Amino acid sequence: MKCIIVAAALGLLLACPAVGQQGTQYQTKAMTPAQIDAQMANAKKYEFELAPDGGLIDARMREIEPWDLAAYLKNNALDKGGYLILWVTGKSAPLNTIQNTIRPIGAYGFTKIVVRVRPGETPAPPARNPTAQKIAVIQGKPNPTSLVAGERFPDLTGRPAPLRPGPLPRGIRYKFGSDAEVVAAAQLAWSRLVEGTGADGPLFARNVMVQPGAWKCLKAAGEISPELGKSVTVIGQLGPGPATHLEERILTRDEDKTALEAALRKLIVSDGGGGIRAMKTQEMAAWWPFISFDISEPTLVLQTRNGGHLLILVFDSHHIVAVDDLAGLRGGP
Repeated sequence: MKCIIVAAALGLLLACPAVGQQGTQYQTKAMTPAQIDAQMANAKKYEFELAPDGGLIDARMREIEPWDLAAYLKNNALDKGGYLILWVTGKSAPLNTIQNTIRPIGAYGFTKIVVRVRPGETPAPPARNPTAQKIAVIQGKPNPTSLVAGERFPDLTGRPAPLRPGPLPRGIRYKFGSDAEVVAAAQLAWSRLVEGTGADGPLFARNVMVQPGAWKCLKAAGEISPELGKSVTVIGQLGPGPATHLEERILTRDEDKTALEAALRKLIVSDGGGGIRAMKTQEMAAWWPFISFDISEPTLVLQTRNGGHLLILVFDSHHIVAVDDLAGLRGGP
């Protein structure tokens, strides 16, 4: 999800195209108050005041917290084709801190969001916190060679049946790799993570993402240092509820990747070992809302024997570039 918030003394019109399954793209356009008034003439308008904590205050002086906005918009059936006006006062939250307010508004379907300063008011200056975590936006582009539901799979007879994925759910994009790549990836994951007897050499790519479900499970199991790697906050809008804030880690140091391999191995052994296979239909559907890229092979599932973990392993040609765990994403360990 890409969201651009611009602080401006003039009125500001934020226009975004329709919300797609993978997020909302925002564009900004600065306008004078007179220009905005002319553009909104005779249009349906909804006016709110931006609260000090980043929530909104409606016409009845009720404050809606950012995490309650999605439910508020749905329950009040606001017309998505209208203008949503956010009035800024001297007590309002700094405009560079309201990403979590704008996000559910765009996810609901509003395409015209207007940020205006009330006459006589002076907005708060941009928040400055040198210790605050930086927000990284990762937005994948659809791969033109990916397939969607209903399109014919390539010939998969060159790979074992367990390495053939299930039918694609509606709305999912899936890029097939070669049979040889998928088989090699499965063998590498099996030897290193299940048997623990694989050949020496790097299991992980230069940069590896420990995605939210895996990071949650590894921390809960106490198998990994909570300070490992670089922390990234992932924010997603899943259905009509509030935005979900999840943490993932990006590892670049060899010692961190060595620790990750050992932690994953312990997690698998403690749940009875496991097996390697392709993704099932329901697993693709469950994982899709949490990622910002097409599912590209080799992407495999390591299912532990006692069912405690469904590790998703994403490979480039030769190494793991990302690991996730559906057990953590669905409220598991």
